[in-house]
Amino acid sequence: MSSAVFALVLLAACAYGCQKPKSCSGVDKPAFGCPRSFATISSSDGDDIVVAPTGLASSGTYADVLYFINGGTADENLNTVYAINADSGDTAGGINITDTVNVNWQGLAVQVCPEAMDGYCIYVHDVESNTVYIVQEESNPASFVSKAADKTIVYTFKNEDPGPRNSRSLFVDCQGGVYFFDDAGGGRGVRLYQIIKNDDDTYTANPKLQLNIPTVTFGPVAASLSHDCCELVVKTEDKIYYYPWVDMMPQKEHARLLPAAINPYGQSIAWALNGSGFFTALESAPLTLSFSPRNKNVPETKFSLGKVIGGVAKPPFVEIAGIAASRDHPGILYMISDASTNYILVVDMCEGQAISKYSNGIETSFSNVDWKDIAVGPSINGMPGKNSIYINDGGSDDGGPVNIIYVIPETDEPYVNRIFETPVHISYRYLGDNFVSHAVMVGCDGEIYVFNYAQNFGDPVNVFRLINTGGTNYSAVVIATFPNPSLLPGPEAAKISPCCDEILVKFRDGVFEYSLKNNDVAGAFLNDGTSLPYIPEIDGSSLAIASDCKAYLTIEDQENSFPAPLKKYERISCCKKENH
Repeated sequence: MSSAVFALVLLAACAYGCQKPKSCSGVDKPAFGCPRSFATISSSDGDDIVVAPTGLASSGTYADVLYFINGGTADENLNTVYAINADSGDTAGGINITDTVNVNWQGLAVQVCPEAMDGYCIYVHDVESNTVYIVQEESNPASFVSKAADKTIVYTFKNEDPGPRNSRSLFVDCQGGVYFFDDAGGGRGVRLYQIIKNDDDTYTANPKLQLNIPTVTFGPVAASLSHDCCELVVKTEDKIYYYPWVDMMPQKEHARLLPAAINPYGQSIAWALNGSGFFTALESAPLTLSFSPRNKNVPETKFSLGKVIGGVAKPPFVEIAGIAASRDHPGILYMISDASTNYILVVDMCEGQAISKYSNGIETSFSNVDWKDIAVGPSINGMPGKNSIYINDGGSDDGGPVNIIYVIPETDEPYVNRIFETPVHISYRYLGDNFVSHAVMVGCDGEIYVFNYAQNFGDPVNVFRLINTGGTNYSAVVIATFPNPSLLPGPEAAKISPCCDEILVKFRDGVFEYSLKNNDVAGAFLNDGTSLPYIPEIDGSSLAIASDCKAYLTIEDQENSFPAPLKKYERISCCKKENH
């Protein structure tokens, strides 16, 4: 078995990790670029090495060395920590830990060795057997060696603590303290544990705190503490969260959401040795290795993390299908249901309370097969200064999709129940056929756009512009395509900003921003969307942009949430826009 030679660069002693710096620079305003794939993790020279990373860590000594581990299975116990070239992804070394069993290795870290040991050590977490294996780094990681673990920690939980629901993480601080998170549904009530040595030389996992790390699935799946022990990154399948690490605790009140690529097969995260950014890796093909660089030129996120500003009483709505902000009446939202009702609920955004109903006098001309989204934009007849409400009946329930968009003038008095005349019906088709569509948006120039509904991660999402072919008949023409960035089907909603300079697209596990110039919607989707701060809503299908462009809003429609919580994500003051 041959070994490629690393261009090993020994950093200055104690530059990172062996002692905590006097100050933690960059912690207050962390800025990182989007993750970019730069290599594929692979065996070198044809060696038969299994590559399915369930843990990733950077060397404590060499800037261009990363380590990874694989999760064990009933048939294959892989008890090797592999070393790879961080530039090329080639696997060229490894430590076979001979006295271990890989029941389920899921967390990896490199930090100073425990007391009575010198240098840096590799920490491996077997989450199934509650064991941490510790082995000292080799002086030449570009070699394959076999040796016993230098130390093995088997821990239990306190009698009153039932233990974690699951765990897929591990990180180690500058004093050799070992930590892990449990794995909670939706990231709600995640517990942080520290492994403590008892007087009788046994070990106990001691719960230190509980915090929410929102995700659409389970999480977290990985965590990494920077080598200077100042910054903690925590990964879920759809998010990456950042916490300053102070006094051996994450500062949860200063949590930030970092740019991330959603992927159900990404189980690993690791800080670079020099703190210049962090790596992530996929567990299954393609085994891509990505890097998120620290970049002071990257602007701060444009929105704050959402806060609940009110609760909207749903009944008689069965399910909230969409919200949109009024253009004529600032602070007013329009809300629709996807079943049973065929009127528009008018909501005071400041209070989060329904204030009136906007309905049709002739209900037979205004049916609800499966309404899915609502938008507000310039009136279809081109009347200057007039705005209309657009409702997309594009869902697949109850015999749908019917692919009809209802166009209704905005109400003239939002605080009074009003009746409107027969709405305009727009029937749209793609190549003459109906297709499922949830999201609808209207441009500042009055153009109407819909999206197809992609079922799987990576499936193509088409953006259609509706072109009139005569009367109320429209053809849906594809103008842009992008891969579904969500772990769930979508998109659920989309909005073009009243300021005409951005598009927001909502999935249940993420909201993405696309820059818009000169009403060029097709051009907006040529670049990847920017992931915005967002608390995942499994039952949240709705998105609105405030009429002054200073916030966006979502609402979660859980069956047991009465009323439904309305969340507001405020635009950060540095990025405030003026309506124009």
